[in-house]
Amino acid sequence: MATLVNIIKDNNTDDVCIISKSIADAFSLVPKSRYKLKFGQSIVYAKLNISEKGKKNSIRISSNLFSKLGIPENLRTNVMVKDDMIMLGPVLGIFTNPIYFRKILQQRPPQSCRHMMNANLNSHIFIYFFTTKGANWADNIIEGCYYSLDFGRWIKKQLPLPDVVFDRCVYNSSRQVPLAENYREHLLSGGLIKRINSKDNLDKYYLYEKLKKYPEIRQYLPYTIKFNSIQDVTAMVEKYNTVYLKSFYGKKGSEVMALSRNKNKALRCLHFHSNKLMIDKLEGQGHLSRKINDFFKDKEFVIQQGIDLLKYGDKRIDMRVLIQKDCSGKWICLYNVAFLGQKDSLIVAGEEKGSHPYNFMEIMPLILNKPSKYVSKLYKIIGDASIKIAEAIEKEYGPFGELGMDMALDKNLKLWFIEANTKPDRQLQSGIIGHARCIACCFNVIEYAKHLSGF
Repeated sequence: MATLVNIIKDNNTDDVCIISKSIADAFSLVPKSRYKLKFGQSIVYAKLNISEKGKKNSIRISSNLFSKLGIPENLRTNVMVKDDMIMLGPVLGIFTNPIYFRKILQQRPPQSCRHMMNANLNSHIFIYFFTTKGANWADNIIEGCYYSLDFGRWIKKQLPLPDVVFDRCVYNSSRQVPLAENYREHLLSGGLIKRINSKDNLDKYYLYEKLKKYPEIRQYLPYTIKFNSIQDVTAMVEKYNTVYLKSFYGKKGSEVMALSRNKNKALRCLHFHSNKLMIDKLEGQGHLSRKINDFFKDKEFVIQQGIDLLKYGDKRIDMRVLIQKDCSGKWICLYNVAFLGQKDSLIVAGEEKGSHPYNFMEIMPLILNKPSKYVSKLYKIIGDASIKIAEAIEKEYGPFGELGMDMALDKNLKLWFIEANTKPDRQLQSGIIGHARCIACCFNVIEYAKHLSGF
């Protein structure tokens, strides 16, 4: 059981740790004995002294050990004892991209960063942000940025590698990809650092191939094949009239093409270019082939059965469902955001592409013309299905702590799974779901990190 303590820097230069009697009694610590002190991945040995005076629930650590552990001054965090090890923290490192990190250093933290720190006000774990620079792997330290309550500002400091990594690093350029992957390899080598999600991203084709093995999941999957030739595309269009072509790793609808055939068998193509919806009429197989080659170039992509999506007027609807693990490691559904796409668009993408997000429980009674009780039941069905799919994903890829599930209902209210996102967009949450729910999302991440670290 962890206890909240004040960590104080002591002027003593010996390898000594002075613990208040209340803490010593709580953990049955033996005075004059040598214990390991652990903060993140930093471990030192210290002789333990017990103080009858001074602050209750405090630990004074000699300046020498304080420096070796990389502890920020006047830290208030949790302590836990296991055998001969006194553990402080836990330490959660949030891996982010350089632009996000730079904003924090400039004292302009993004809203999602502020939500995370507000969520931690009662948990008192130590949280810092880091990016693809400043690592010293040999010494288990990395350049991080944390918020100091004493100074009321964000501070950059060499910090120990964390107990748990929450990977939120999304590539802003192709140059960052190998560097970010190199960091991930180092962080996970040795198996000492836990990770909120086992995999950085999930491709569309191999995920489909793995999930279709599960009978209870197969009902939610639109038929999907890997592109090998233009004949694959024409055969799928012949069978379904509407199909989607999607790159393996595309995000936010930027690498999605919809092909639709009308009653006269005329084929039209829809896709986004610089967030603008483009609609083209295709004349023959040669035109189709050139269009596909120009759009995807050398990227691998899938051909997916089109779904006759539920509509509100002339706007199609899909959903973004966030599921997370709680303090006990159990999946829960946090929210469901319904997106209404552009007028007559076959592709429902993010806000930057003209779609509009709505709280599922507020918009669905209007769309379905059903009472709130019916919509609540539907909300639970969608959440339960999302969790069931996540459990199958974990069987194939390893444990996850957070997933954004893209789900859809067709015009007959049959539920479909579109894709899973290991880095769900947090920007849409504030206006639609509310700041309190955003902080709850961050709180679940913090509590799950405590669960992973043993605290």
